[in-house]
Amino acid sequence: MTSNNDVTKFRRQPCPYCGNSVDSAGAPTPEASRPPTSGDFFVCFGCTEPSIYQTGPFGAYLRKPTPAELAEFAVDYGHHAERLHRFINDRPDR
Repeated sequence: MTSNNDVTKFRRQPCPYCGNSVDSAGAPTPEASRPPTSGDFFVCFGCTEPSIYQTGPFGAYLRKPTPAELAEFAVDYGHHAERLHRFINDRPDR
């Protein structure tokens, strides 16, 4: 895993919803940027669905969130996901 102030790169893995390759993480604000840890939320730039970064004995992977995690995400980060969804859908190449 490599990191700079804004983006952390890690081993490529599939989004658990759309299968899009995910190999980096960032945060909506610079002060929140840090390397991901187990339990952190991710939002796919392909499908804009939230997933959870999980670490285990075989390394890190993304998984679908539980209903409780989805509820937490909606309260804490839903507005960021909605902004990303609008940005992705308004791109001229879509």
